[in-house]
Amino acid sequence: MTEANRVVPDPVARERALRRAAMPESLLIPIAAVDRDAIVRHIGSVCEPIPGVRMGNAFRVIAEGGPRPSDLSVWRHQNAHVISQTVQVWVAAKYTGYRKAYKTVFPHEDIRGRVVHHIMNRRYARLHGFEYVRVVPISNATNVSSGFSESWGVNLTRAGTLRSRIGEASISYADLAHMMSMLDMPAGGGVMDNVREAASLLYPA
Repeated sequence: MTEANRVVPDPVARERALRRAAMPESLLIPIAAVDRDAIVRHIGSVCEPIPGVRMGNAFRVIAEGGPRPSDLSVWRHQNAHVISQTVQVWVAAKYTGYRKAYKTVFPHEDIRGRVVHHIMNRRYARLHGFEYVRVVPISNATNVSSGFSESWGVNLTRAGTLRSRIGEASISYADLAHMMSMLDMPAGGGVMDNVREAASLLYPA
């Protein structure tokens, strides 16, 4: 890849992650993109169709320059490898065959009893202009526990309380709740005490 085509962070999304979500710069984890071009520019130049999946519905992406292990406590978590995973599956928010797509890319991974999870809620993604979302397998318990905050975000956006990001960033990076779901850590409901406890993952061990 030439310097001109080098994958770089989305500057608007980066600023949002650092300032509004209070995520460390070393933990800029892409979870949603407005289109395929955004994936290629900001995540990985290798963004390939998945065999057996209709063109445009899902991609196998080779991530470049993403988060790498550091002294932060999160890297001691048993599922931390998901954060720095090079091979990723990205699917259209409207696509329903995402489990098949994931199994095609990772045929030897045992995901029986697990849910293939959209890290960013599909309805939320579409309301904010993101066509593609990364998916990872997690437990059903974690998937269910994330429903409260996800529905909350959707409802606030539809009510106009939360401004849509359409026309702003072309990528979205994970906040703490998203990262928890990737690590298969239940977020809980209500005031989400578990999220506050998980904040310790963002500090040096």
